[in-house]
Amino acid sequence: MQAVVQELNLGLADSRGIFLELVGWETHSWPGLGHDVQDVINHQISIPDVIVGIFWKRLGTPTSRAASGSVEEIQNALELKAAGKPIEVLVYFNEASYSPQEDELEQIAGVFKFRRELNERGMLISTYNGLEDFRTKVIRHLTQIIRRWPVGDDQAVVNPGEHQVTPKPGSDSPQSWLDQVAAKHLSVEIAPSLGGKTYALIAAVAQGLEKIGFEITTRDRVSIILTELLTNAASYAEGTARVEVDVQVEIFKTVRISVENQGRPFDLDKIIDTHVTQLGKGEREHGLLRVRRLSGAMGYHHDTAHNSTSVYSEVYEVGHPSSVLYSSSIVAPIRYENGTPPRFLWIGTDAYTGTALSLLARAGSAVQRLFFDPLAALNRPWLGIEFTGQVFVTVDEHSPIYIEPAIENYFRPMFQQQRVLVVAHRTDYKVRRSAAEWATSHGLEFYDSEEALARRLAWISPSSPLGWQS
Repeated sequence: MQAVVQELNLGLADSRGIFLELVGWETHSWPGLGHDVQDVINHQISIPDVIVGIFWKRLGTPTSRAASGSVEEIQNALELKAAGKPIEVLVYFNEASYSPQEDELEQIAGVFKFRRELNERGMLISTYNGLEDFRTKVIRHLTQIIRRWPVGDDQAVVNPGEHQVTPKPGSDSPQSWLDQVAAKHLSVEIAPSLGGKTYALIAAVAQGLEKIGFEITTRDRVSIILTELLTNAASYAEGTARVEVDVQVEIFKTVRISVENQGRPFDLDKIIDTHVTQLGKGEREHGLLRVRRLSGAMGYHHDTAHNSTSVYSEVYEVGHPSSVLYSSSIVAPIRYENGTPPRFLWIGTDAYTGTALSLLARAGSAVQRLFFDPLAALNRPWLGIEFTGQVFVTVDEHSPIYIEPAIENYFRPMFQQQRVLVVAHRTDYKVRRSAAEWATSHGLEFYDSEEALARRLAWISPSSPLGWQS
């Protein structure tokens, strides 16, 4: 949760002028006297805006008022919500398998009982399967809350379906922003300063993409990028900005976002280089650097004749990776997928390509952390690196992008301990040979099929010092 909150604070929350603070008894309570420990905590910690309950095998320690302290906090929040307090209550139950011990049966029964009580109360709960699945879901849910959270009267979020534009020639009626996105082309002029109308536009784009069939991860990236480009336009703009959103679903599912405004010219590459330097000094990830990291393609053009500058970004959607590495609970997976451009680098379940890979290949440790920290948060004992896909074109041979040094640098301790497995499969000889040579040069284990890797993984025990079963 700490990593999730940090990521949201550096992204969407920051762009909305919202700061999330993770509040827990470990950090926000102090020694005191009450009816019991939970009573002390209740009086010391103020009412939150969002409460997140996470359960698996244990319900917790009973109090004189509830089945556990966690249950008491959730019940208090639900009572406040029923009384009109705008508090969000998110409760998650882990469905990962385990072998229960005899002394755990009472706690497990309590978890199931509490889950039934919430269902009977009409509450929608969420289930997840392990840490990575929880992270994906809680980020998605908190992102939706942040998007809809009011930020003052002048920034109240309005209904994205209400906004309409001038009818197109030959059209009988105007189209809403959402309808334009659903029709795969949006063009609108808007004041770039962040406020209610801007957030309504961002929400309309996300809902229009959902209507077409884009996944939540793509929609979230588009929302972040559009927010950052409008924020950048507000820094350089004179008057309104023109926002263009074009959607293509025939070959690659692609969203192209362009924000054009009149104003003084700027050097995009120089700004991003400055942001990289500032990141290395401990500052947060600034907007245009974030856009480059999340984009498949990014560029800009300054029109001297009209004194206008446009910045564009492209976001590609690809299916979720599936392989032996991704089905293992002890391996943190990285997948390098070759093929017809673009080539994709999967870091866990996050896909990067194009300008993002160029950034990762040339930037230092601070930028590498932006890419790899979520994977490291899985805290798995082994790293798995997978090379797959055919090299159909020679474009990359003229300007190769080597992401291997970035992986080596960030995961240096795992390389030194030889806790890295490399596999190349469903690919051509050139990719397989290159991957094998790279693995051999570092003394790593290399496999040329998923079957061979699966056999190796079957012999790994996460509890043993070097991962070998005794």
